[in-house]
Amino acid sequence: MRGAMYGTSYFENLLNDSDICIVTEHWLNRTNITFLYELANDFRVFSCFSSCSVNSNRGSGGVAILVRKKLGFKTHNLFVDNDRICAVKLSKHGYESLCIIGTLLPSTNHSAEEYLQYFQTVCSIYDRMSVDCVTVIGGDFNTDITVTSLISKSKNVIDFITKNNLSPVPLMSGRKGPDFTFRSKDMTRKTMIDYIFIPEFFCNGFTNFRSQK
Repeated sequence: MRGAMYGTSYFENLLNDSDICIVTEHWLNRTNITFLYELANDFRVFSCFSSCSVNSNRGSGGVAILVRKKLGFKTHNLFVDNDRICAVKLSKHGYESLCIIGTLLPSTNHSAEEYLQYFQTVCSIYDRMSVDCVTVIGGDFNTDITVTSLISKSKNVIDFITKNNLSPVPLMSGRKGPDFTFRSKDMTRKTMIDYIFIPEFFCNGFTNFRSQK
């Protein structure tokens, strides 16, 4: 999403069909994040803000995780001290705990080193939480893990999901949804850079996957 305030109708329709939603690039800051709370008043909202949006009227970046209240989960904000990553733990008696990690990793405007620093934070949260939670990672990874010639960013992501037996939902056989989530300004390049990674054993309980752009 490029700005929650600019796609209100689309966002409302998406929320109607969602119980848990990861939003990237909401473009909100601490002064106007209430917009998201009001729009999604049936959800608990957990968010982080881009450091660049503090003094910006337009805003930039930002990640939010929305959890529908009526699900009855206790929600525990993990309070990640990070402007590109947020995470929440969901727990409910009789159910296995679930951890959701949302991220917006740096684009090609940033160095590979900076990208990997943020990604390492994602990995550290996953390693810590997956010990006793089913842990899901979702968001904008700003790299295409399907390319033949892998750059270091893609390789690190692939190595991580392979090591931890995670499946990328947008690439799974039989799933429904778009074939790309990024298109260059000149319309010549289309790539998949947004993913949800779920444990492979978790896939066995699903018969229908749908990714939405």
